[in-house]
Amino acid sequence: MLAPFLEPAAAPLDDAQALFDIARSALSAGALDAAERAYRLLVPRSALLGSRQTERIVLIEAASLALSRGPGDIDEALGYLDTARAIPLAGERDLVLGLTALALERSGRSEQARAAAREADGPWDLEAEMTPAERARVAEAAFAPGDATSSPARIGPSRVMLLDGELHAAIAVLAAGRDEGLRRAHWRAFLASAAGQGPWAEQARRALQKR
Repeated sequence: MLAPFLEPAAAPLDDAQALFDIARSALSAGALDAAERAYRLLVPRSALLGSRQTERIVLIEAASLALSRGPGDIDEALGYLDTARAIPLAGERDLVLGLTALALERSGRSEQARAAAREADGPWDLEAEMTPAERARVAEAAFAPGDATSSPARIGPSRVMLLDGELHAAIAVLAAGRDEGLRRAHWRAFLASAAGQGPWAEQARRALQKR
């Protein structure tokens, strides 16, 4: 049973920081329904966190979670990402563009996905955001896909919490047309993550087969 402190109802609706803590705790625990409810309550209150940087992190995390959940939540994810892009701060630009391109690709809008990917500097800055576990998975995936291994969520150097596996997918999309070996390695790494066993597994396998 889900611990009560992971439920959004455990926090007053005007306590944005408590909602943020609950959302992240639920995400880390793999309680994705509770995390989704918390982020949906938090997003319209994210300005109360007192930092535009944190507000953008909330939007990116909410978008990544929505995007991972399946086709029905793609438009919600794109809405969060559009809002994140409108915040005029340095940092996380390529992550936002990578997730935007990934969302568009997953929704079948390949031309728009490629246009969004071209706006990014490339996949290489996102590679610097990988955790040691993600780096090890890519190193293994460069040769052959392995068994799924992951924790529900991860926080890289940028302090953005994503569901484990989604960064691999974003890097793979940005690597298309730039670095074929990197693209294939990250699709294999995605398939070796828990996210790669979810609703986007077949799409990732098709992407991996592309030349």
